[in-house]
Amino acid sequence: MKKIIYSALFAVSIFVGTSCSDYLDIVPDNIPSIQQVFDTRENAFKMLYTCYDYLPRTANIFQNPALLCGDENWNPEFVDPNFYYYRNKSTVYIAKGQLNVIDPLLNYWDGGDYSNLDQKFGDVNESTKIKSLWAGIRNCNTFIDNVDKVPDMTNEERAQWKAEAQVLKAYYHYYLLQMYGPIPFMDENLDISLTPEEVQKEREPVDQVVSKIVSVLDEAINSNSLLPTYAARKNELGRINLPVALAIKAKVLVLAASPIFNGNTKFSSFKNSAGVPFMNPVLSVEKWQVAADACKAAIVAAHNASLDFYTFNQRLNGLSVTDTTQLELNLRGQFTENNNNTELVWGVGRQDVQRLIYYASCPLYALQINARPLGFNNLHGATMNVVDQFYTENGVPIEEDKTYDYSKRFSLIRVPARDHLYFNPDTTIRVPYYNTAREPRFYAYLGFDQGRYFSKEQPYDNNSYVIHSKANDFAGAKNTMYSITGYTCKKLIPWNREWILNSIDNIGETIYFFPIIRLSDLYLMCAEALNESKSQPDDEVYQYIQPIRTKAGLDKETGSLVQTWAKYSSSPTKPTTKEGMRDIIRQERMVELAFEGQRYWDLKRWMLAEEYLNRPIRGWNADGATESDYYLETYIYQRKFATKDYFWPIRQKSLDSNHKLVQNWGW
Repeated sequence: MKKIIYSALFAVSIFVGTSCSDYLDIVPDNIPSIQQVFDTRENAFKMLYTCYDYLPRTANIFQNPALLCGDENWNPEFVDPNFYYYRNKSTVYIAKGQLNVIDPLLNYWDGGDYSNLDQKFGDVNESTKIKSLWAGIRNCNTFIDNVDKVPDMTNEERAQWKAEAQVLKAYYHYYLLQMYGPIPFMDENLDISLTPEEVQKEREPVDQVVSKIVSVLDEAINSNSLLPTYAARKNELGRINLPVALAIKAKVLVLAASPIFNGNTKFSSFKNSAGVPFMNPVLSVEKWQVAADACKAAIVAAHNASLDFYTFNQRLNGLSVTDTTQLELNLRGQFTENNNNTELVWGVGRQDVQRLIYYASCPLYALQINARPLGFNNLHGATMNVVDQFYTENGVPIEEDKTYDYSKRFSLIRVPARDHLYFNPDTTIRVPYYNTAREPRFYAYLGFDQGRYFSKEQPYDNNSYVIHSKANDFAGAKNTMYSITGYTCKKLIPWNREWILNSIDNIGETIYFFPIIRLSDLYLMCAEALNESKSQPDDEVYQYIQPIRTKAGLDKETGSLVQTWAKYSSSPTKPTTKEGMRDIIRQERMVELAFEGQRYWDLKRWMLAEEYLNRPIRGWNADGATESDYYLETYIYQRKFATKDYFWPIRQKSLDSNHKLVQNWGW
């Protein structure tokens, strides 16, 4: 049995290991070194930093499954084999159904580097290395067990740091749970004197794992040691505080109440060695009520910490903007605001956001700067699969709106006067009806051919940058770095991003904390949990979804989503039934949280991934140079998702080293 060796204790990362059973079951054997770590406050803080260092890099397209493993984004693969974006052999390959048991991609169980990038891309290669979350849990356990020994700390600070490590420990278990389903729970580091047989652990039923995760979170929350907020938000935004801990608890309990783990009969044959199903096949409505209560508590804590829905209030060089542009800046800023994002509950990953901005930006045509192309590239293309989800201007799905001719959505028309602030002012151009008469988030979140791009360098309602994406245009396929779908993720780009740059290193102040949890997420989870806990939706359900729609500029005419559906939808009573409201809440999440890494996990926990992720990836015809050729619905790739893909496979080598582990269903 191999032992885990702790070295470089004062570095960012101290854990080195190989096998699954090592990660799960062996404590470090160089005790004097561990004791040295906790000799001083300074060294203990470095150890706490190490615990944080295992957080998955949510803004990294090579590491976050939710960014490219689903159907929200697609890229023109291998157009330029020398550019590292195209050499992504992790997330994109998973989307293509290339997960396997021999060497699983994005292996957060064992860790490793599965990108297969060339060494010449040194920094990028480093950014694709996956760290075992079991190693992160082990470091958290080590910290929790030893921080009381640190002599030069106050009791209050010691308790706070311990609570932070407890929350991180819970979060790492939660992340593994949503990836792998039933997992062993590593409550403590076991002694190295135990035999190999004694240290081998079984995967536990999901309900049992959830209970243990919540117990760890409750211990940290009830200790009254976590700060209710941070005064120095900009410097400590990624650290755990009380609102973060309560928000994670809400996420855990919503996952536990969701169809993937609650009443799931599809995996009824998936059992432990005692014949107990890992997922409870019996639906429990009570789980939804528990989740709703947790969501409410998280929302209260967030508001008590002065968090609220974001409103753009920055100076625009003395210029004023229309209400339309103000709303767009509100909607973009709730995700990308850097200095004072009141919507952000928890965010990390600034080092990866810089490169994500680089991927998602697109060359622009500046009307006032000698017609020069500005910006970098727009590889991170948004798919029509997501574009379909955005409502009409009336706030209902495009296929339901009685005033929207869905059958003619791809026909070409002149830009309607009501949409003039969203499009090229040239009145001779034609655009697809599909891009007109849509809700404000459509224009705030998406970039598209002939669409306007409000920016710090061109902060004018009537003279903004314009995107030109046809084949021979600045942002088109004549370049190697273009959107294969014809849509870009404007949502990921701060309004004050500087476009006239020649280096990625000059993005500077526009870098933001990539949200893990936003206030909107909590509200929508609460609405979902309440709806599922009741026989039919009531005012309490509407209370948590209506603010999301209101801040998005919806329901202004009618005053409520219920009245909006009654007036404009072909299914006017939809919000009054549990099933109908379920569909509304789910679509609201897919729109509001688009491109944030939520949709992929949502589709899985709702058991809808087989429905959505087997649809072909669609976009416009990127090779088209004219209106009639470019604006053609095009099937780009037939995405693959099998039932077994709901859970990640465990590496065969790990199963061989711990015979008590069983492989996930279907693998």
